[in-house]
Amino acid sequence: MLKPQSLLNNHRLALLETALAISLWALSFIFIKIALFEVSVISLITLRFGIGAIILSLVLFRRDEHRGINLDLLLRMAVLGIIGITFQQLLQVSGQVTADASVAAFLASTAPAFLVILAAVFLRESLNIWQVLGVLLATLGATVIAVGGGWQEVAKGRIDNPGNLLVLASAVMWAVFSILNRKLAKGYPPVIISTGMLFFGFFVMLPIFLLNRGWQEFYALSSETWFALLFLGGFCTAGAFLLYTHALKLEEASRLAAIQNIEPVIAVTAAVIILNETISDVLIFGGAAIIIGVYLAERFAPGRLKSINQFVYNKSK
Repeated sequence: MLKPQSLLNNHRLALLETALAISLWALSFIFIKIALFEVSVISLITLRFGIGAIILSLVLFRRDEHRGINLDLLLRMAVLGIIGITFQQLLQVSGQVTADASVAAFLASTAPAFLVILAAVFLRESLNIWQVLGVLLATLGATVIAVGGGWQEVAKGRIDNPGNLLVLASAVMWAVFSILNRKLAKGYPPVIISTGMLFFGFFVMLPIFLLNRGWQEFYALSSETWFALLFLGGFCTAGAFLLYTHALKLEEASRLAAIQNIEPVIAVTAAVIILNETISDVLIFGGAAIIIGVYLAERFAPGRLKSINQFVYNKSK
């Protein structure tokens, strides 16, 4: 049994590793935007998750954690990879072609609110008044940001940037994936599931990449774009996942959950500093509504729904 000081040290290390992982996931929105100036959506997703899959597979075999993989598990990972990597990333990255990185980060962070709705419909989870209020707040914030305007634009449903809707759709797709992930991957080591997901997501994208002769895009890339692509694959995908899974060995996911809400804040700050994006009143209002709404939706969720959110947070964005 660990001594109190050892438990405290483990808790502090777990918080630090979680904060680093979330910071890397937040930065992924920035580096996706940088890479998209010179690389197509298909090429970006293929290279990023190919790099991530290779790194995680090396770790998997080095730790000798690959044993026990069978045909049934491969089929489960294929389903999760196609939904959680291929479809979700196609929506998110395609949206970021036109959506600002700061906007995309806030819209993507609405996934837990959509998870509450889907869980109520498909898992028959009961909703309390705080959850309903949280979902409504997050939805309002997302709507304001997505249409890019004030109350008149919201009422008219006027869309300032169609890419915003694609990012928002990716959040819905992630909520769908979250429920499936909990059902299909329960009981398996996270490193195996994530490695398999990355590989299957990569293999689905690879034929499209080859048909489009995507490799030709890499001949004349700037050093800045190469750095963005390698950072996305090595750090924002493989590195962030390894940090977070190690944190989960030291501390329960429920005690690390609160820190997850810093992700859009870090992304917006980085977007202002690195990409010179501006913070509008719409983004401030909508972002605050999303953060508060998601907090309420998760804070007052029943135990099973909380476990779904915590189980799938190691998403390697």
